[in-house]
Amino acid sequence: MGTVSLVFRDVARKSARLFLPGPLFRAVAEWYNKRCCKQHVRDEDYERFVSLLYGGVTTPDGSVVQVNIDRLQHPLYARSGTPDAVEIVHSVIREAYGKYLPEGEVKFVVDAGAYIGDATAWYLSRFPASRVVALEPNPESFAMLQRNCAAYGSRARTINGALWFQDGNLDLVFDPTTPTGNSVAHRESSGSNRCAAFSLQTILEESGATEIDILKVDIEGAELELFSTDADPWLSRTRYITMEIHSDEAYAAVHAATKRHGFIGRRYRELFIFLRV
Repeated sequence: MGTVSLVFRDVARKSARLFLPGPLFRAVAEWYNKRCCKQHVRDEDYERFVSLLYGGVTTPDGSVVQVNIDRLQHPLYARSGTPDAVEIVHSVIREAYGKYLPEGEVKFVVDAGAYIGDATAWYLSRFPASRVVALEPNPESFAMLQRNCAAYGSRARTINGALWFQDGNLDLVFDPTTPTGNSVAHRESSGSNRCAAFSLQTILEESGATEIDILKVDIEGAELELFSTDADPWLSRTRYITMEIHSDEAYAAVHAATKRHGFIGRRYRELFIFLRV
């Protein structure tokens, strides 16, 4: 889809949200999501998936539903009573991470904040010659990430940990303001909710990659530390970044760091996209 078309659709969406009454906007959004699902979800999975998406599933919370989507090489698994189906619509059905993609071959992707692996599976299917390193600190989500990536074999490396500016350990913090309910924080702690932290320098070295073709960052506020502390070594080896930014302070740090390395910024819905020029 061309840049002009993307901009037009984003303006139309924002205008609808601004001018339509809330209930009408939500009804239109639900109709559009169902329409998109109908186009891409296998017929025998459609009703079950849409029911999962809009809370109509009668199975107990946490039960797992398989969904086959034409954009993916392998099926995904989603849990009832979680945001799983919503995230699948966002990343796979509506291809939020497919906007303004870098030119040329994509060989190496880092998916930081991979959740259940929906975007990871999309990258692996969209770029069949690529490898993806996917990090997810929450153990329950990580188990789903492993399940959803297993069929891709050695092309997917899953890490039960968080992306940080240095290797170490962090606290996994319950945060109800985030879609998936978790964030990470650096504290002097030895509690049970600790998770491993990995730097991009370490990920590059362990993967034997010379550069990151795509870096997807959804780390619920930790982008501030990532981009403000020793970011130049890995930024100089990164071609494209797509991410969520969660504070004005983080926004300033991200833009200062990417500007130093010649990235140009774009915006698509809640995503900030940076491409090297």
